[in-house]
Amino acid sequence: MYVKAAGMLLMILGSVGIGLSLDFSMNTRAEVLRSLLRMTALLKGEISFGASSLPEAFAQIQRRLAMPVSGFLEFLAKETEQAEGESFHIIFKKGMERYLKGCHLTREDLENLEALGMQLGFLDQRNQIHQLELYEQETERMLRVLLEEMPARKKVCRTLGVLGGLFLAIVLL
Repeated sequence: MYVKAAGMLLMILGSVGIGLSLDFSMNTRAEVLRSLLRMTALLKGEISFGASSLPEAFAQIQRRLAMPVSGFLEFLAKETEQAEGESFHIIFKKGMERYLKGCHLTREDLENLEALGMQLGFLDQRNQIHQLELYEQETERMLRVLLEEMPARKKVCRTLGVLGGLFLAIVLL
């Protein structure tokens, strides 16, 4: 009897944990998108006002951002300085895979960032700033949609976690 009750309690707690982990992933995504927006603004400033090259700009701004974006920028700064015939886009994609894959970003988030990486390495200063502005606008839109939907989605995740656990407990009773 006690073992059965303990099992039911653990099922309920486990399903609540799943709901909370989905809640956490939405918060993490919003945080990373904010950090990417800040990265974009800082990059625009370094490129336009500091007249820095991309590796210099990455090295300068990575100190002002939190992980995982700072690690991503540090990787880009080092790898683009040491690049021996490897295109910027390939380095950018490797950095994304290493530092941003597990950050709860959606496929669309990663595709937009990858598109930015495809454009940054080949353009002059004016076009780089233009590409950064386009990326910034799209990321702001995605963040705005996420923040609008987040309260309702978080409530649904938590509620489904609790109700799913209770349902399993009743079914297995």
